[in-house]
Amino acid sequence: MWSRFLKFTLGYNSNGILMHFAGLIRWLSSNVKRAIFSCNLQFHKRLYLCYLFIIIILGFVLLERSPHNFIREFYPDGFDALSICKQHEYLLGVDREHHIVKALKAVDGKEVAILGKVLVAGDDNEHFKNPSGILCDEQRSRILVSDTGNKRIQVFSISDFSFLKSVKTVEHYSVLALDYENNRIFSILLETPDDRIGSKIRILDAEKLQIQGNPLDVSFSDGSSYERKMFAVDLAVDAKQKKLLVLDFGNARYDIFSLDDLRFEGVRGVPSGFYDYGLPARHPNRPMGIAVDDITGHIAVSDDADMHRIQLFSSRKVESLTNKYLFAPERLAFFKGKLFVTDRDPKTGQKRLNLFGEYN
Repeated sequence: MWSRFLKFTLGYNSNGILMHFAGLIRWLSSNVKRAIFSCNLQFHKRLYLCYLFIIIILGFVLLERSPHNFIREFYPDGFDALSICKQHEYLLGVDREHHIVKALKAVDGKEVAILGKVLVAGDDNEHFKNPSGILCDEQRSRILVSDTGNKRIQVFSISDFSFLKSVKTVEHYSVLALDYENNRIFSILLETPDDRIGSKIRILDAEKLQIQGNPLDVSFSDGSSYERKMFAVDLAVDAKQKKLLVLDFGNARYDIFSLDDLRFEGVRGVPSGFYDYGLPARHPNRPMGIAVDDITGHIAVSDDADMHRIQLFSSRKVESLTNKYLFAPERLAFFKGKLFVTDRDPKTGQKRLNLFGEYN
């Protein structure tokens, strides 16, 4: 009996607190009940053991439901894209529905600036139309906004949020990710301004914001009898590992490309590339956001709706982080070891932004 218990607790590759405690509770329920009713104990002693068993189970439940690393609701309105200005300590957020961009102090959530007019779409330099991507380029002291509905990139100053210039595009750009070392920007191409998922990645020159070569087609063959199509929903650049990470909503995984030659190197998530409910903790079910922690090297992936969790990938393991403050997590951003998460209120459906503590 104990050998089986030790094998479970020490040898099981736990990927989530729920799975671990669920297995432990199953073991306790089978073995403790056998121990209680097979031994020659008086009735009141058996009753005490039952009470102890119930207390242990309740302790596990309360532990799982506790606000694990939750700090607070950082801002009552959620965003559709996030970016961090590390040196200036700004959190930048795009609100696609309201056609605005907001800048908050990352340390306390105080509003610094609003770009655009709330609920007013437009095509002049004071308005946006369905903006869906944002990037803080501190190397050039500027903020880039994918003004998706107007087919352009709007450029603003970090110092005073003043308008600098507008760069027209012939395509609808979404999420933006900066590759400092190679002086380029990646963006997801959308077929229409109302889309949120694309199958190609556009590469831009980071200085002039001009197109570089052909788009990176992330529909590829992985050795099977047919070509897999990617449904890219978010991007992240892992500067330390020199990787481009493309979050694939449709295939429930993220794909890895080398920044040196943009060669496909593999996936993490569902190896087969098939979307499936009820996958184990190491696989995302409905991934919506991805971010890289420059401090720890962890890669965070939000798992929307049904799983209510954040998955934390490292070189050795995968952790599933769940609590009552996660309902439908989407976009993510790391700041000094802490994690910003855009989410929705389970009762009202209203977007919100939460801040979680260190996951080191």
